[in-house]
Amino acid sequence: MTTQALVPVNATLRGAADPVLRAFGAWLLACLVAATTLVLVFLVYALTVDALDNGFAFDPGAIAGGFMITAIGAAFVGFYVVVLTALPWLGLVWLAKLTGLHRGFADMVLGALMGGALIQLMINPLGTGGEPMILLFAAAGAVGGLTYWNAAGRPK
Repeated sequence: MTTQALVPVNATLRGAADPVLRAFGAWLLACLVAATTLVLVFLVYALTVDALDNGFAFDPGAIAGGFMITAIGAAFVGFYVVVLTALPWLGLVWLAKLTGLHRGFADMVLGALMGGALIQLMINPLGTGGEPMILLFAAAGAVGGLTYWNAAGRPK
């Protein structure tokens, strides 16, 4: 009896690239989730302001249109999140691995720090935004960091 029959066919095809592809996919998903978080916050804000202007009456058409725009907005913002976080996230993940930090907490905190720092670098030279925007982007980064950790298989 040979042991080849006991080895699944796809297990022999997996090699060193499998963890890298999983981490890459997890990062892309985390970018999309962080972008969707941002877009949903702005959608809720816009719908709330619209309802306040209309005497606390929510317009069902505006709500439906808002959720349709959310998908397009999340893809648009997600593209920029991918571009702006490519190199920093790779470095921060390796830093968390090298220092031995608990990865779930570290990914959340590092995502929050990166989200807050990136928006600070983008809006501070213009003199707009401020602390609420930094906190919003930090919260979206934290959600993205936790998404990355879960999608990457909860690495230790």
